[in-house]
Amino acid sequence: MSSRRWPMLSLTLVAQIALPGCSRTENVKTVQPGALETVRVVVARENLFAGTSTKEPEGLFRTVRYVKGDVPDDAVTNLAMAKNRILCTNMVSDQPLRNTYFEGPTNFLAEGYRAIGIRVPEEGLIGGFVLPGLRVDVIASEQVDGKSESEILLQDVKVLGIQSYFDATRKKDTPYMAALAVKPEEALKPTEAAEKGKLTLALRWPDGL
Repeated sequence: MSSRRWPMLSLTLVAQIALPGCSRTENVKTVQPGALETVRVVVARENLFAGTSTKEPEGLFRTVRYVKGDVPDDAVTNLAMAKNRILCTNMVSDQPLRNTYFEGPTNFLAEGYRAIGIRVPEEGLIGGFVLPGLRVDVIASEQVDGKSESEILLQDVKVLGIQSYFDATRKKDTPYMAALAVKPEEALKPTEAAEKGKLTLALRWPDGL
C-alpha cells in the first residue's frame, strides 16, 4: 500500500447552525497551538529627527504587530496618540514609537539648566551607544606642542538628544550633533574647547558611578 503525504494545513472550522425557518454558516477561526499573543505598535516609516512635527502621523508612522512581551510599557499603539506632537529625539526606520519620545523641555530639562549643542566626531559616540536620557562625561582633546592632551571638561551630563548614529543622510566625516543639559556656568566650556580640538563623550553607568 503506497503512502501518501498530505501538506500541513491551517484549517478554519465551519459550523452549520440551524435556526427556525433559516440556516446560516459561521466561520470560527481555529487558534494554532502555541500561538503568541500580539498587539499593535506604532513604528517609524523612515528615519526621523528631533523637532519633527507629527501633525500628519500617517505619513511618518505605521502600525505593525509585535509580540506582547516585547512591547515597551510606554509604546504608542495607535496613530491618533501621535497626532499634533513634537519629537524630542531621533528615530530610525521601524523603531517603535514611545510616549517619552514626545517629552517637552519642561520634562527633560531640569530647572536651572541650559540646553546646548556640541559637535562630536564619530569615534566620540561609542559606536552609537550614546542615547537620549543617558549621562556622559565630556572629554576635550587638543594638540599642544605636538603632543595630544586631554581633560575631563564636564562630568555627569544628561544627553537630551543625539543625531542618529545610523543617519543615512549625514555626510561622511562630518561631526554628529549632541544636545546636553548643563549648568549656566558650564555652557561656554564645550564651545571654547571645540575651537581648540575635539570633544568625546564617555558613557557613565546609569546610577552615576
